[in-house]
Amino acid sequence: MKFVIFMLGIVAATPIDHDRRDNFNPAGMLWCDSGTEGNGGCEANGLSTFCCRGEFEAPGYVIQRNTTVFSRNKSSSPFCTAPGGKVIDGGQIVCAPNGASTQ
Repeated sequence: MKFVIFMLGIVAATPIDHDRRDNFNPAGMLWCDSGTEGNGGCEANGLSTFCCRGEFEAPGYVIQRNTTVFSRNKSSSPFCTAPGGKVIDGGQIVCAPNGASTQ
């Protein structure tokens, strides 16, 4: 019984990133825009910053890219935003090599 209580304590103490929408895995093929402003983390690793989502949606998410990891914008938000700061539904900021997929 003590073991079960101990394990529940570990699960309860595990941090949850409430800023993420885990509707897709950032590593893989995603539909992206032509580029977005990030916090510099992607570029520091030789990658570019894009706004991407799991499904094709014109006019914004029309370029398929092989993405690597989630990133954030200069305001530390992981979500894609329109001019004026409105969050764009379903899009998240990710890192990927510059250039469209050949797939």
